[in-house]
Amino acid sequence: MSMIDRSFACTFFRSTVQLARGGGHAQGYNQSTGYFFGEKRVKEDWEPLFIYGFMGSMVFGTAVIYYKPDTYVHT
Repeated sequence: MSMIDRSFACTFFRSTVQLARGGGHAQGYNQSTGYFFGEKRVKEDWEPLFIYGFMGSMVFGTAVIYYKPDTYVHT
């Protein structure tokens, strides 16, 4: 029997054992409040400029690549 066959053959037994042991009943977690170490995140002055500049350069680069001249030898 190959290793893959053995791993699928034991799957039912593993799930049965985990259910019998009561696995999966972990304590809940705290929901995110948007605070990091008790402080609300404040955007820096350069962040919007960086985001719009980066996305603008991506759009511009995509247009340049799409409309670049055909330099292929066989056409």
